Amino acid sequence: MHIPPGFPHQPPQPAPTPENELKAMLKQLLQGQADGVVDTSKKLAEINSKIENLNTRVFTLWRIMLLLLLLLQSKDNYLVKHSEPQGTVQGHLHSRRS
Repeated sequence: MHIPPGFPHQPPQPAPTPENELKAMLKQLLQGQADGVVDTSKKLAEINSKIENLNTRVFTLWRIMLLLLLLLQSKDNYLVKHSEPQGTVQGHLHSRRS
């Protein structure tokens, strides 16, 4: 067998034995599992980040809603205490026709 110049001479590889094939397949399988674990961990971290972001937004909306409810309640109480008696407009009585 003639090797072109510039290429290192490599001894011929022995034919793979069933044991070597099995080791190679096992190594490939384990590497695939390790890669899958890394991918799954990254995806779970992304999902966790999105859930935390959503939780923050929901909490902010809840606080805004609570504030609005308190404002409406205080406005209603103010209007009840300071409204004109029924049947009057700016201090003048309405004449009611039956």
